[in-house]
Amino acid sequence: MQQPVIKFTFSRLIFLLVLFIPFEVMLLKYLPVAENAYVLLRYAFEFFIYVLFALMVFNKFSHRKKVSGSPIDTPVIIFIFLTIITIIVNHAPFFEAFVGFKSAFRFLLLFYVLINFEFNPKALRIMLSALIIVAVVQSLLSFQQHFMGIAQFWYPRALNLTFGAKDLNFKILKGGYHGGIEQGAVIGTFGDSIALATFLVIILLVILAFLLGNYPLGKYRRLIMWCSVGAIIVALFFTYSRGSAIIGILSIPSMMLLAGKTKLLSRFALFGVLFFAFALIKPALSGREGVQFVNPKFKYVDPVSNITVLMSESYADNTFKHARGWILENVGGSLLRSVTLIGNSPANEFALQKLLKKEMNVLTPFENLLIINDVFWVAFIAYYGLIGMAVFIYILFVLYKTARYVWLNTDQSIYKVISLATLTLVLASIPYSFIVATFTFRSFGIYFWLLAGLTASEYLRIRKLKNENTAGT
Repeated sequence: MQQPVIKFTFSRLIFLLVLFIPFEVMLLKYLPVAENAYVLLRYAFEFFIYVLFALMVFNKFSHRKKVSGSPIDTPVIIFIFLTIITIIVNHAPFFEAFVGFKSAFRFLLLFYVLINFEFNPKALRIMLSALIIVAVVQSLLSFQQHFMGIAQFWYPRALNLTFGAKDLNFKILKGGYHGGIEQGAVIGTFGDSIALATFLVIILLVILAFLLGNYPLGKYRRLIMWCSVGAIIVALFFTYSRGSAIIGILSIPSMMLLAGKTKLLSRFALFGVLFFAFALIKPALSGREGVQFVNPKFKYVDPVSNITVLMSESYADNTFKHARGWILENVGGSLLRSVTLIGNSPANEFALQKLLKKEMNVLTPFENLLIINDVFWVAFIAYYGLIGMAVFIYILFVLYKTARYVWLNTDQSIYKVISLATLTLVLASIPYSFIVATFTFRSFGIYFWLLAGLTASEYLRIRKLKNENTAGT
């Protein structure tokens, strides 16, 4: 009789964790604690995951059961081994390397917690529904913040502390060219526009999976879901994260294709063609030569123009001189030309400094080298090398295959939703990571591994059931 209680406890703990993240910044801001304590509390959720993992292992051992393996165990072990090699070969500072590795893979333990428990489908439906409600609330708050400005109440807590030379404040509280956010950009309760955007992208996929994954929905619930999709897409525009808005929109036809909704896809494709045709001819109709790039941090740009400017020559010129285009062309190009098989270790600043001294012959247009992390895949190669990159892409490929297997074989409608969302998310994470440092954001990483872990848990259940049926015959 004890095991169901343990399962119930774990589902509640997971539920609390995933609902805590969107409100973490606001909840911690108003705690009456000193700055040092506040900084430590910012990492409390990580400690919480470590405790969950320890409880899971203890629970398994106490019932004399093995900890369940997963389809990604082998490539994960290889990747960790390669990481250790990069640290040793480059004589990298261990603590800095550990922090760098942890920033991108700290939620992997949550994946292993999830695959070792079977969750009640009703509990999963409640959890996902709660996250959808949170996303809609964040979207509505975004409307208010965009049109009326962000009140001080929603700002994160300002700190006077530093970690070495690193300012521990949120970007919105920092000064200078690389501080602050775009005029009109929103932060919800996350304290950061990109963190909000990555959360909204993932929950958008969950809602779309409910709509396209053959989940039984009534007429009114379906209408509410589609309205939620519209609200989230508008909110993505208000975050001024161009990459997030584009990924959010493109995820709709992508999921339609994966779910086999070809008729719906053709209608959406027609709408998309008309929209982009209008965006291209709009400057000509208004008598202008085209949209000129203006940094929205220094001058207000409406959310739609913030996206359509991507098609202008002025934006291309700016990005290849000062931003992601420069990183792709110079840093990424240098890494590929030199065939960097083994990276410089995940000690971020150490690795990037070594990269610039060893392999690059041009000066960077920015002082803070960590901006290279904005193009996640380029930074990934710098840290882990092409071999590490290949292993990680293989991990994503295995997750994709696992999600597809569950999508095709599960008899649980809620896992149809989860697996379809995971399928699309794994595919979307590849182009998304060229634009945003996806896996380093807790608002992306925790929900990515949440969906992947739940999908893998159902995969193991289906395979176990099939093996038992085969053995019985």
